[in-house]
Amino acid sequence: MEPKQTEEALKESEARFRNAFDYAAIGMAIVGLEGEWLKVNRSICEIVGYSESELLNTTFQAITHPDDLEKDVNLMQQLLAGEIRYYHLEKRYIHKLGYTVWILLSGSLVRDTEGKPLYFISQIQDITERKLAEEKLRLSEERLHLALEASGEGLWDWNIVTGELYFSPQWLKMLGYEVAELAYHVSTWESLIHPEDRAWVMDKLNAHLKDDSLPYKFDYRLKTKSGEWKWIANYGKVVICDRNGMPLRMTGTHRDISDRKQAELALVYSRDLKEAIFNESTDAIFLVDNETLLNVDCNQRAVELFEVDSKNELLNIEGQSLQKYQFTDSELTSIVEEIRTHGFWSREQEYVTKKGRVFWGNFATKQIKVAGKIFNLGRVTDITSRKQADDKIRASLKEKEVLLREIHHRVKNNLQVIYSLLNLQSKYIKEEAILEIFKECKNRVRAMAMIHEQLYISKNMSQIQLNNYIKNLAQELFRSYKLPDSLITLCTELDENIFLDTDLAVSCGLIINELISNCLKYAFPQGRKGEVKVKAKLNSNNQLALIISDNGIGLPPQFDLKTLKHLGLRIVQVLSQQIGGEFKYESTNQGTEFKILLNYNLTNAQA
Repeated sequence: MEPKQTEEALKESEARFRNAFDYAAIGMAIVGLEGEWLKVNRSICEIVGYSESELLNTTFQAITHPDDLEKDVNLMQQLLAGEIRYYHLEKRYIHKLGYTVWILLSGSLVRDTEGKPLYFISQIQDITERKLAEEKLRLSEERLHLALEASGEGLWDWNIVTGELYFSPQWLKMLGYEVAELAYHVSTWESLIHPEDRAWVMDKLNAHLKDDSLPYKFDYRLKTKSGEWKWIANYGKVVICDRNGMPLRMTGTHRDISDRKQAELALVYSRDLKEAIFNESTDAIFLVDNETLLNVDCNQRAVELFEVDSKNELLNIEGQSLQKYQFTDSELTSIVEEIRTHGFWSREQEYVTKKGRVFWGNFATKQIKVAGKIFNLGRVTDITSRKQADDKIRASLKEKEVLLREIHHRVKNNLQVIYSLLNLQSKYIKEEAILEIFKECKNRVRAMAMIHEQLYISKNMSQIQLNNYIKNLAQELFRSYKLPDSLITLCTELDENIFLDTDLAVSCGLIINELISNCLKYAFPQGRKGEVKVKAKLNSNNQLALIISDNGIGLPPQFDLKTLKHLGLRIVQVLSQQIGGEFKYESTNQGTEFKILLNYNLTNAQA
């Protein structure tokens, strides 16, 4: 090639290089070994805001951010030392206007044929927008983390390709784990899922991976470090896919909703329990409007009991329309007033089903409040079987009562026959001592007969009222001894609320018979006037005190119960012991008092 052609070719090559250098889309610069700008293109001028002449009169160190200068210089020294062939560095320049410009610097060193360093070649790309975007993303993620920490939510991030899973500190704290205690892999998370939830949770997750257009949300249980189960609200979404749309990365949050779930479960339990009590009750239950008195709801048992096809047939009607006999207006007014005053009302009445079957029901109603509104809760219990059983029992009791009355009547008649025979026999006895024995026997028989007579005419055949019995017995004894009223008087102080069963009444009757008889026979000799007093009362120790006293001559000085051979008082002693009583007496020349104390069972008292 001719020298002139060679020169032109060289000029053309230099022109092309100069154009490529000057008009390159990225910053291009030749930098001296001390950092001075030797040549710059327009792109770098635009990046840092300086003109070409301004840059050529300064160094790269002058416009480099102080925090990045040391690292840049160190890399240049490594180039000069031949330790590296080139380097890439993200660093900051200070723009002429004072703000920071992020650049990606690619640096290399040009040497001569002998290897001596000549200058640096720098390629500079403006990455400010990318760095701002990264910073914005970082700040956004920080805010997200702060928000999640404040809200108590834990963050997770799943690399779907590798299976690696990131758990945030709050996520770990939620379950009680430390950072080093869990393997950060999706299989670890899966192993923590409750066995009852695991299959459907994984199914939902896999379904979302196939259609990731929308986020997924569901609640499930995770195992804590302590072995307990926590309810977690899980939110997640695929955030990165490959060019074919295959999911690569998924992220989401966890929130501990155990308290809410427990409250929800408690609410469901309460609702189901109330529903079960309402619908599974063996009684028919009606909810009645307090104002209109119409049924607004009922349970399944009501449908069955009243033999209707559905509960609708029992709604919007008055409950009393189901009764055999409906209330009068005055009765209904009285019932409503009682419910509103006392809060409840109850009665047994007959009902008629849709099929015409009549049954007895116990109806009870009580006011309740539902959602701030007053209702009447009515309950109908089928008591037909009980009523039938009660009727049978009443019939049986009636039969037994008739039979028992007949027995008392016959016992009384038999004793009366014995009394009459003794009375008849005594007319043929001339000896006074034997005649007196017959009289005492008659009185004892009469005392027992009077008990059966009183039971026969009493409403309660298991007990007798003591005061009436004592009055009648004392009067009979006075008549049997044919004493004029003006000579000896009878005074009684008897508690009207003392009732005795048959056995105790017989024993007490015989005791009273003997003691009154003794008074009449011995206390008033030779026509002496006096008084016999009979008392029956309960003392503060719940003891029954029977006291028979007189104001006669008193007992003989040599009187001793232990050596006494008198039959009447021996009978009193024996009977007192049999009924668990205590027999006492006191005697002076102004009279005698006999007292029997026995425990009185309150169950003997009539209501």
